[in-house]
Amino acid sequence: MEINLEQLKTITLLYAEDDEKIRNSMSELFTKMFNKVYIATNGEDGLALFLKYKDQIDIVISDITMPVKNGLKMIEDILKIKYIPTILTTAHTNTQYLLDSINLGIDKYIIKPLKTKELIMDIERLVVFNRKEKNIKKATENLVTKSYKLNEKQKDLTIQMQNISKELQYCKSLVDSYVCIIKTNKQGFILDISSKFFQLYGYSNDEIIGKKITTIQDEDVNTNEIQKYMLEALHHKKAISFVYNFKTKCKKKLKFNVVVVPQFADDGYVDKYIFYQDLICI
Repeated sequence: MEINLEQLKTITLLYAEDDEKIRNSMSELFTKMFNKVYIATNGEDGLALFLKYKDQIDIVISDITMPVKNGLKMIEDILKIKYIPTILTTAHTNTQYLLDSINLGIDKYIIKPLKTKELIMDIERLVVFNRKEKNIKKATENLVTKSYKLNEKQKDLTIQMQNISKELQYCKSLVDSYVCIIKTNKQGFILDISSKFFQLYGYSNDEIIGKKITTIQDEDVNTNEIQKYMLEALHHKKAISFVYNFKTKCKKKLKFNVVVVPQFADDGYVDKYIFYQDLICI
């Protein structure tokens, strides 16, 4: 997955970190790559900055353990004000922190040391997805407002837009630390993958982009099986789910819950497929 530098220059973020060395290093990087960076040394200052600049800030990145108010509490207070994409970082593997993050609806939970490229890609992905979702929501609300004056055909269009919004909301619930994403063209050749894919499968970008998705399926599975699911999703014109076995670069077997979503072009024909994979077991 390539980083869109022009896209990054449209993003404003709030960054909270009490460790001076980490804060200075990441702030220098963020300042070069993003439109604007608001920096806090603790959760109380971070919340104050958010209250002041909430209409500008696109995403919040925060350490958990900070003085005055920790990152979890700061994000909890922020999400009471409005939804915004959030990333939590921590130097400690703490199950309770992870459970609290899931309960709060944190979008990403990262163990330090931070991998800057993956962090930048996560920031771009979360902000772009949230912007698209807000645009669809706004478009849907406008259609609903006008629906009282439209004819039956236009009312049907409103219902379709609402259904699309619901499907996107469902997809968002899968886009987290436990799900990897594979995008293919209509023939099944891989176009793009998420950062989680690299962690699970062990392939580099050059090794997997352009390969057929059957390349990573388990040898014991019929090679036509995955095409069958793609055709089923196309026939019903909606997402379908199934359980499927894949293999890593090292030939390790992985079992996933898979959701395949067909993507349609403006001409109404299928253009791409998106596979959301939720790991069941290794």
